[in-house]
Amino acid sequence: MNSIIITIDEKEAVKKSIILFLFLFLFFGCTAGGLVAIYYQSQLTTEISVIKDDQAASVTTKEKVIAHEFDDVTSDLLFLANQNEIKEYFNVKKPHFLRKVASEYLEMASHKDNYAQIRFIDVNGVEKIRIDNNQGKHFISPSMNLQDKSSRYYLKASERLKIHEVYVSPMDLNIENGKIERPFKPMIRFSTPIFDSNNLKQGYIIINYDAREMITEIVNAFRSDMAIPMLVNNDGYWLVSGDSEKDWGFVVPGRENHTFPNKYPLEWQQMVNREIGQLHTDNGMFTFVKTYPFKRSLSPNSAEVNNYWVLLTFIPHSVISGISSVLRMKLLFLGTGLFLFTTTVAWFLALAITKRKIYQSRLISLALHDGLTGLANRKLFYDRLETGLDLAERYGRRLGLLYIDLDGFKKINDDLGHVSGDSLLIKFSKLLKSLVRKTDTVARLGGDEFAIVLTEIESAADAIFVAKKITDSLALPIEIEGGSVNIGASIGIAVFPDMSRNLEELIHLADISMYKSKENGKNTFTLARL
Repeated sequence: MNSIIITIDEKEAVKKSIILFLFLFLFFGCTAGGLVAIYYQSQLTTEISVIKDDQAASVTTKEKVIAHEFDDVTSDLLFLANQNEIKEYFNVKKPHFLRKVASEYLEMASHKDNYAQIRFIDVNGVEKIRIDNNQGKHFISPSMNLQDKSSRYYLKASERLKIHEVYVSPMDLNIENGKIERPFKPMIRFSTPIFDSNNLKQGYIIINYDAREMITEIVNAFRSDMAIPMLVNNDGYWLVSGDSEKDWGFVVPGRENHTFPNKYPLEWQQMVNREIGQLHTDNGMFTFVKTYPFKRSLSPNSAEVNNYWVLLTFIPHSVISGISSVLRMKLLFLGTGLFLFTTTVAWFLALAITKRKIYQSRLISLALHDGLTGLANRKLFYDRLETGLDLAERYGRRLGLLYIDLDGFKKINDDLGHVSGDSLLIKFSKLLKSLVRKTDTVARLGGDEFAIVLTEIESAADAIFVAKKITDSLALPIEIEGGSVNIGASIGIAVFPDMSRNLEELIHLADISMYKSKENGKNTFTLARL
């Protein structure tokens, strides 16, 4: 069995160790010398840094959760707008078909506890169907309870929508019979127009999304002994403040002056000009991120498309001061007699860590990348594909797989030699990497066989687009060592989950499609068929 020998240049290791040694030397030296102030400051900085990192990770993670939640509601809305039952109703206008539509809405609502209402409203603004939610029990509202909603702002905003466009209202409080419902019920309304088979607008589908659970999740996710979770809209009004008597000032009479800008004017001025960040002021630490929950769902022409929320946590100055007091109680005194010892330890530790990092880095690179092209090898390809499939499955995305085999490579290798063949493989590898995103994976599986994993594609058309770019790029000769050559590529395409949810089957489909491309004349691509 052949063994891999990895050599480490001693001069390189020493050079790279110097910075780490200086850091360790200063740290150990200052500690050993009894410089209590430096020890205290470093420990305090570490504590604050951990808090900052934890708060930053929390707000960023929850921002993504909110975005995915809005995507799910939008997907349900567009699904309802394209139901066969509603199309049939438009054709015949018989109550029987309307009842079938209502039954379909009720079925969906029964699986969505946070859908307060699902409604079909005609072009005159009159409710034709309304599914209500009474403490988790969904039911079809009788016709006598259906209302005229033509004057409501969300319906007027929906009138300008085109097919497949969606309106998302600002989050406000539910109003029943002209009064704010209590306890407060935060509501977001998602709306899209419905068209008949002649592309004539017949009305609107509206989902009333009950945001209480989402807000509770935000509060619970950030609740701790230190941090106060907050949610603020782009006008500065609190949706969540930590004090329920200050929330919803733009809706609840008497709370108009309870806003974030009024209480924290300097902090708000800095927040509105940044997307994400942390502020450490005299009031305390603010960790924030702007989230645009409407942007991915709204029509581009919507006036609300740039509306945002500020998701933030607030740690009061008194809490941070308390951390400093605790640290001062834990001060350690170390003697200066350990100075030489700690210096020696710092150097050998820095050198050992540096050598280990160099060794691990080179070992990982050899194990996961092709030695000639630097692309991912077969092992890394399978790892990336498996990870991509897991993420696609979890978040309901599509993933594209391209299997590529060079046409005529053997002849070039035989006629011009292996040096020219290697040069061609390197050039082709660079070409493939230039035609995909950084988040995609390009791999060399062996010989002249390559594969590309396209993450987060919208449809098979995206994978076909990449395949066409590859074949078009090969229409011109490629300059390699030994001369100019013409080369082609046979490409097979498979898409998850449209064609398969199984990794091995997806690879098999892409492989078969690649061979079909060879049979169809080469330098072409074939989309797998089930």
